Amino acid sequence: MSSTTANGETTFHLLGYNRAFDGLRGLAVLMVIGYHFRPAGLFMGGWMGVDLFFALSGFLITALLLNERAMTGTVGLARFHLRRALRLQPALWLFLLVWTAALLAFGDRSWFSTVPGFPVGHNSGVPLRVGLTGVWTTLAEVNNWASIRHAALPPIGHMWSLSIEEQFYLVWPLAVLAVMRLRPQYLLQATVALTVVSALLCPLRWHGGAGAGADHVYFGTDTRSQALLLGALAAQLWASGRLDRWAGWVGWKSLHRLAWVGVVAVLLCCQDRSAFRDLGGFTFIDACSALVVATLALRAAPRAGRVLSWRPLVYAGKRSYAIYLWNYVFATWFHPLGAWSVIPGVAATFIAAELSWRLVESRALGLKDRFSALAPSSGAGRPRSPAAVPVG
Repeated sequence: MSSTTANGETTFHLLGYNRAFDGLRGLAVLMVIGYHFRPAGLFMGGWMGVDLFFALSGFLITALLLNERAMTGTVGLARFHLRRALRLQPALWLFLLVWTAALLAFGDRSWFSTVPGFPVGHNSGVPLRVGLTGVWTTLAEVNNWASIRHAALPPIGHMWSLSIEEQFYLVWPLAVLAVMRLRPQYLLQATVALTVVSALLCPLRWHGGAGAGADHVYFGTDTRSQALLLGALAAQLWASGRLDRWAGWVGWKSLHRLAWVGVVAVLLCCQDRSAFRDLGGFTFIDACSALVVATLALRAAPRAGRVLSWRPLVYAGKRSYAIYLWNYVFATWFHPLGAWSVIPGVAATFIAAELSWRLVESRALGLKDRFSALAPSSGAGRPRSPAAVPVG
């Protein structure tokens, strides 16, 4: 993914640190918190925070893969997966160890299983088999498929989205490397085709919203991968420099504003389990999310960039992974308190996320950075600004 200058020299974008991306993560995880705690019945559209995460992940992972290939001529899959493991596994193992210990100690209490969206005291507890099923399906990266059959929903069903991301990390680098070796010019077209297929599978899998149909649309890798793929599509356009030309179009800022209007409208108005969400809503919000990410990558929306660079949002964004891991279980455990659950639940979530960051994540990231910097080969092109060593 590159462009050529007048003198024939190949150029490409390199991915540097973008503070607004951390702010976008922070905004997305706050949406998810709002959806799980649902104070006064608000933020029922907060599920779309996951779509923002997916679009950003698809963009960053694809940009890093394209950067590495442009700099070295190949992609080190072992190094890529080692970086992913160092980023995700330490905090995940800490969470699962603590949660399993809590399951053994309190799994028979009704408050332990009163997941958001269910009546308080709907269950007398969590059978050990059910709890351990949630653990092993998370570690096996198939929690989302188990959730379709309600085998891993209560009370750590939120791990479904992590499973989809892990599956994407496993398959997408192989697909990118294969296409780039055989027909690199077809990578963009292949991404578009896969995105269209994923979007069309939503109405095909829906089956009138009955039974497992709506669950498949929500939890399925095939249906939800469109957000990751749209992010990947944006990364290819950005890395090749095509977005630079489009950003000069007078309508680009209007599109960016409409994307944010769409995000806010869905957040405030779209109810959970709605037909709109399953029959085109996901595609709409995924397209808005990818457009937001692309505009931030271009730094073509200074006002949005400044807002998302606000220190509290950046703080939440840097700890968004741990916040994601912990917020649902605290929403569950404090659910019997009703509307008052949001205060101790959110406080406990941020305390746990800070401890996770200090105890394991920051240390693992220090190791991860050792495997991210590569010197460009002699045949690599000249980087465009912002030129920096890829991070991710």
